[in-house]
Amino acid sequence: MTDPVLSLNTWQRNRLANFVAEHPGWTVDEHETAAKVVDRFIVRAGLVSLVDQRVIRRDENGRLWPIA
Repeated sequence: MTDPVLSLNTWQRNRLANFVAEHPGWTVDEHETAAKVVDRFIVRAGLVSLVDQRVIRRDENGRLWPIA
Protein backbone atom coordinates (compact mmCIF):
# COMPACT_ATOMS: atom_id res chain seq x y z
CA MET A 1 0.00 0.00 0.00
CA THR A 2 1.25 3.45 -0.77
CA ASP A 3 -1.07 5.23 1.64
CA PRO A 4 0.46 6.88 4.72
CA VAL A 5 0.04 5.11 8.07
CA LEU A 6 -1.06 6.91 11.22
CA SER A 7 -0.69 6.14 14.86
CA LEU A 8 -4.23 6.13 16.24
CA ASN A 9 -5.38 6.43 19.81
CA THR A 10 -7.84 3.82 21.10
CA TRP A 11 -10.88 6.04 20.52
CA GLN A 12 -9.95 6.75 16.89
CA ARG A 13 -9.13 3.10 16.27
CA ASN A 14 -12.48 1.94 17.65
CA ARG A 15 -14.37 4.66 15.74
CA LEU A 16 -12.83 3.63 12.41
CA ALA A 17 -13.28 -0.09 13.11
CA ASN A 18 -16.97 0.56 13.86
CA PHE A 19 -17.27 2.59 10.65
CA VAL A 20 -16.03 -0.42 8.68
CA ALA A 21 -18.38 -2.72 10.61
CA GLU A 22 -21.31 -0.46 9.74
CA HIS A 23 -20.34 -0.40 6.05
CA PRO A 24 -18.65 -3.72 5.24
CA GLY A 25 -17.28 -4.10 1.75
CA TRP A 26 -16.68 -0.42 1.09
CA THR A 27 -13.34 0.73 -0.30
CA VAL A 28 -11.11 3.28 1.44
CA ASP A 29 -12.31 5.89 -1.07
CA GLU A 30 -15.96 5.13 -0.31
CA HIS A 31 -15.31 5.39 3.43
CA GLU A 32 -13.44 8.65 2.96
CA THR A 33 -16.27 10.13 0.89
CA ALA A 34 -18.93 9.10 3.43
CA ALA A 35 -16.99 10.24 6.51
CA LYS A 36 -17.85 13.44 8.31
CA VAL A 37 -15.64 16.27 7.14
CA VAL A 38 -13.89 16.40 10.50
CA ASP A 39 -12.96 12.68 10.20
CA ARG A 40 -11.76 12.67 6.61
CA PHE A 41 -8.18 13.48 7.49
CA ILE A 42 -7.82 10.27 9.49
CA VAL A 43 -9.93 7.90 7.39
CA ARG A 44 -7.45 7.03 4.62
CA ALA A 45 -4.34 6.69 6.77
CA GLY A 46 -6.30 5.34 9.73
CA LEU A 47 -7.93 2.53 7.77
CA VAL A 48 -4.56 1.56 6.31
CA SER A 49 -3.18 1.49 9.83
CA LEU A 50 -6.04 -0.78 10.98
CA VAL A 51 -5.36 -3.15 8.07
CA ASP A 52 -1.68 -3.26 9.06
CA GLN A 53 -2.67 -3.97 12.68
CA ARG A 54 -5.10 -6.67 11.48
CA VAL A 55 -8.10 -4.98 13.10
CA ILE A 56 -9.87 -5.00 9.71
CA ARG A 57 -8.97 -6.78 6.49
CA ARG A 58 -8.68 -5.64 2.89
CA ASP A 59 -9.60 -8.13 0.17
CA GLU A 60 -8.04 -8.50 -3.27
CA ASN A 61 -10.52 -5.94 -4.64
CA GLY A 62 -9.54 -3.30 -2.09
CA ARG A 63 -12.76 -3.68 -0.10
CA LEU A 64 -12.57 -3.46 3.70
CA TRP A 65 -14.18 -5.96 6.04
CA PRO A 66 -14.39 -6.27 9.82
CA ILE A 67 -12.61 -9.23 11.36
CA ALA A 68 -15.16 -11.18 13.34
